[in-house]
Amino acid sequence: MITIKKISGILFFIIFLAYPPFVYFGTVHLSPRIVSLIVIVGLILRLFSSSTNSLSKIVFPATAVGISLCTVSALLDNELYMQYLPVIYSLLFFLVFGSTLLRPPSMIEVFARTVAPSLSPKEVSYCRKVTFIWVIFFVINGLITVVTIYLDAFKLWAYYNGFVSYVLMFLIFTTEFLYRHWKFRRYVGLSTDRFLKKIFPPFQ
Repeated sequence: MITIKKISGILFFIIFLAYPPFVYFGTVHLSPRIVSLIVIVGLILRLFSSSTNSLSKIVFPATAVGISLCTVSALLDNELYMQYLPVIYSLLFFLVFGSTLLRPPSMIEVFARTVAPSLSPKEVSYCRKVTFIWVIFFVINGLITVVTIYLDAFKLWAYYNGFVSYVLMFLIFTTEFLYRHWKFRRYVGLSTDRFLKKIFPPFQ
């Protein structure tokens, strides 16, 4: 059954993915004030769609900061403050993922145990290393975004955050996914198992 919570979540997800190009083209064709008000509505929807999971701890602070930045942009009719939202998200993900390296289990281990509750010591160590890779990515991602803002390269900011960063995340995820199956040859009932078993047969 489709609920208001699910609809809110879907709408927020669309706004989140389209945020950089929406801010850029919206500012060019409309105004920073109108765009920021629309984003504020999207962020409020996020509060209605929030759920309890491993990343839920960053939902409220990320949403609160986002609404604050967009409010300033609306009041000043200036898109600059909205450009810092991807930086804030990178920072928060860095803090959440990084904190799990200091206080295990690591974030990737938490994700892994949702599909494979029992992990070997080697798999736990591997999850920790993958978490560290994501921590490094969030740092670099945030720094690149700051540089585009500092250079006053609005179009480059939109292109990087709306396309390049997504490609990089996809490459990291896909590479890690394939490497993991090559390394451990463990299959837990995912839809991709049938195909991957042919490429990486289970150890005898």
